[in-house]
Amino acid sequence: MRIGATRHGRLGDMDQGKRQTRRGFGGQSLMVELMTEDHLVGDRTLPAQVRRVGGPELNSLLNRAFSNVAFTHLGNLDAYGLTIFNEMQVAEVLIELELLREFAKTEKENQVLGEVIELAAVTQREHRTSLVFLGD
Repeated sequence: MRIGATRHGRLGDMDQGKRQTRRGFGGQSLMVELMTEDHLVGDRTLPAQVRRVGGPELNSLLNRAFSNVAFTHLGNLDAYGLTIFNEMQVAEVLIELELLREFAKTEKENQVLGEVIELAAVTQREHRTSLVFLGD
């Protein structure tokens, strides 16, 4: 796993001369949470008050958006593993998350996207905090 990229990222495929095709998120429940540096590199015990957002609404929204727009950071989300964005990367991730608003079709999709954006904003404000997308 690399910070800011997927465990099975496109770089490996490009090195082999292959083009990776997006499989989509299908039935997976992609979730998003904050993790501190301590959690990522040391103590793996999750705090009691972990806030996770996402689920089927986020999956639907991303699938719809990915079929229309190429995203630099969100395009590297791993549907089956972790994708981690640190405080330096999250400013660009926030821009892409805001672009997703035009693809939200339901109130629940708008709500979930708003919660993901809130978590990303916390990552930007709090030192040594990462935005983590957890695949199925």
